[in-house]
Amino acid sequence: MTRNTLRRALLAALTLCTLAPIAVDAQMVGRMRDRELAASGAPQLYDAVASIHPEWLPDGGANRVAVFVNGAYRGDASELRNIQTDSVSTVRLETPGYAAQYLRRYPAGTFDRVILVTMRGSAPAPRGRFTIAFHGGSSVASLASLTRQELRATGYGAQKQIIPGDVLTWKETDDKAPFTTGGSVGIRIKDRWGVSVMGMRTWEGWAGGFSDATKRVVSTRMTSSEAAVLATAEHSIFRLGVGPTYQQAEWKWTTAWCGCKDPRSEESSSLGVAAEMVTRVPLGRFPVSPSLTFLGRYYPPEEVTYLPPDSRMEVGGFMFTMGMGLSVHF
Repeated sequence: MTRNTLRRALLAALTLCTLAPIAVDAQMVGRMRDRELAASGAPQLYDAVASIHPEWLPDGGANRVAVFVNGAYRGDASELRNIQTDSVSTVRLETPGYAAQYLRRYPAGTFDRVILVTMRGSAPAPRGRFTIAFHGGSSVASLASLTRQELRATGYGAQKQIIPGDVLTWKETDDKAPFTTGGSVGIRIKDRWGVSVMGMRTWEGWAGGFSDATKRVVSTRMTSSEAAVLATAEHSIFRLGVGPTYQQAEWKWTTAWCGCKDPRSEESSSLGVAAEMVTRVPLGRFPVSPSLTFLGRYYPPEEVTYLPPDSRMEVGGFMFTMGMGLSVHF
């Protein structure tokens, strides 16, 4: 054997060794859609997969297969017997490396292939055990709207105009649904159950009115900060949460009468309960999801002083915020 012949033989052997793992990995990646599964006529998903791609299910090695349903780990290949074929949208075969890189939980034992099942009408659960979310939106039912209601109830009408030229002339402002920004950090504790810690800031809102009885104008601008700890549950693309919440509000009151103005500041705090629903849209393999947030809170009425020295009213009730944002999973 000449030196050139030996060199070619060694090069061919090295090439085969390099390409062999790639070929094996290529055989362990595939997809079956609902039409293909339905054509098998098998009522159970295990039988449907076995008839179409028997190589996906190694003989006598069910524990070598890790099965995930909507992104959550369910068990070995025997779990496919508990799934009805007509309830499945797609079935995918992936490698163990895919599970380690993209899926949030996988078995500690040895497995050499992964089967991903997506159910009809659902999407894979967001990946990652931890989630950081940011959102911004509008508080359509806010502390400002609750204050306007209470001012009207105490005789301060929001639409009243005073005689033109008088120093008390005023008009209602437009910031009735103040802008809100917030963020949260969530952790899954078990399967789809978890805990989320949320913080939120509602920017300046307005409330005010004029009273025929006192001949006074009362107006206030307020901001509030809130924090909540929510127990969460996830299903498909939805996350629901409920838990206690705390609110700290800052008031800037102005009272005007007979050409005089009395500006002052006040703070109040209250405990309540919050309920949240978040809709997220997974973006394939990217760990970022656009989200739509609906957040409702209820705070028991708390007393605030709206006229010096001792005219007080109770402000509280249901508040509702809608926002859009992004969730990042890792």
